[in-house]
Amino acid sequence: MLNIKKTFKPGDIIVRENTLGNSAYIIESGKVEVSKNIGNQRVVFTTLEKGSIFGEMCLVDNSPRSATVTTLEETVVTILSKTNFQQFLMQNPAAQSIFQVITERLRQTDVLVNPLRLTNFYYSLTSLIYYLALAVGNEKDGELSLENEFLLNECCTILAVDRSLAEKVVNRMVFTKLVRLDKNRGGPVERKVVVIPNQSQFKEFVDFLATQSSKDNDEASAESLTLSDKTYDVLKVLVENVADYQPKAGKKSVYYEKFLTAVNDLLNLSREETDKLFQPLFKNGWFKITMDPETNTRQLVCIDPARLESELERQSSRATFQKMVNLLKTMAAN
Repeated sequence: MLNIKKTFKPGDIIVRENTLGNSAYIIESGKVEVSKNIGNQRVVFTTLEKGSIFGEMCLVDNSPRSATVTTLEETVVTILSKTNFQQFLMQNPAAQSIFQVITERLRQTDVLVNPLRLTNFYYSLTSLIYYLALAVGNEKDGELSLENEFLLNECCTILAVDRSLAEKVVNRMVFTKLVRLDKNRGGPVERKVVVIPNQSQFKEFVDFLATQSSKDNDEASAESLTLSDKTYDVLKVLVENVADYQPKAGKKSVYYEKFLTAVNDLLNLSREETDKLFQPLFKNGWFKITMDPETNTRQLVCIDPARLESELERQSSRATFQKMVNLLKTMAAN
């Protein structure tokens, strides 16, 4: 696979924003800056030096360049053409599928990012961290790690945000324990690495932010309910405080009046309030009311206890993630 080297003079534009390209560039020597036009203003996001790569997104898809790259001094680059890269992928079909998926994910973050809407920005950044870690990071003992310097540069070029902003947000995420910053002492130079200690939790957080960023998340369904805090608390009373409810032992029903009394005692909610909270759950098929012929009393029956348990766990995670988002926003305001 033959790659070409080319020398650019100071001030040359190697890549221009919103134009189509067919090559990626690896800096052999020199320095370039990455900028983007926002409104009527040109904003410089970062500088790249020897060993950095830019323009790599066009190797897999046909989307326009997301930023402009201009030389600050005489710069020598190796040009990796799309043709040569595609030849490599043809010889490695598995790599082709992986690169296409990852590129699409990163393009989605580029579309969604809006610095004025913090939830969108956190979704974009966490998505970028997660998919870059999967693509080019290291995995050890269930943890994913990625060089911090590489991540910050990719934030600047892909998300088109200022480096200092990306760095601040990563530090805020460290405070929430979603990630941590370690020092990689394996090489000749000590470098910081971003570590994702719990991959599944981090992916759940990304998915949670995706739902917060989406405009199509207004309708609840029978498969996944958006529970109010009160409804969640009432259901937790059922699962944790009503002795008759033991689904693992086959006991999926409780006396409704007894349950209403327990909710009133523990949560200080009236019977009318609790009954009103349950109406959507009856409508969506999560619960039903039957009559006990022997006692002529109402029975509250859970249709699918396993699904209820899963939904409560999901709701608990959402509450935890919302607290994380609120914390990130509070820190951003200070």
